[in-house]
Amino acid sequence: ITSTGISTCLPPTNVVSSNISPNGATITWTAGGTETQWQIAYKPTASSTWTTAFVATAPTYNFTTLTASTAYDVKVRAICSAGDTSAYSTISNFTTTATPCIVPTNVAATNITDNSTTITWTPGGSETSWQVQYKISTSSNWTNPAAVSTPSIFLQGLQSNTTYNVRVKALCNPGESAFASAQFTTTGGVIPFTIIAS
Repeated sequence: ITSTGISTCLPPTNVVSSNISPNGATITWTAGGTETQWQIAYKPTASSTWTTAFVATAPTYNFTTLTASTAYDVKVRAICSAGDTSAYSTISNFTTTATPCIVPTNVAATNITDNSTTITWTPGGSETSWQVQYKISTSSNWTNPAAVSTPSIFLQGLQSNTTYNVRVKALCNPGESAFASAQFTTTGGVIPFTIIAS
């Protein structure tokens, strides 16, 4: 601060976001000049409440606990000495990416009978429901039951002694994963009989 009470602590410029992920981002800026540390302020764009943090090593800050698919505002000010801070920089904006929709694993058919089976799988982690499709292995037409909210589905009305393909994909908000596939064969097809001697 000069003898006239005017601050010579200049605000940072060129506030830039990079390495944006579902929960993080890296913020960099150009120092105003003589500052020894900075104060960064950020908030979701839709919020009116700013959160602040101090940076004392280099003009960069890494966010790690942000919310996916959310727009954020960020600004930085310089701290040149005790009681001498700059105005905040121009507000910069960025939006975190969506959480990846991960492909389910371990798709398997259990409790197979001549006309039914239970399909189970291991969730990827971020999905809210799953789409299951199945078909006779030699067919080109898939049957699409309604989406399910638990990682299993009971299929019935199948043909006996028949090989089926089944596939499962995760449904996220937003987006969906690729399919994970498996194959199973229903039982039956031969009616047992007993020969009775005449």
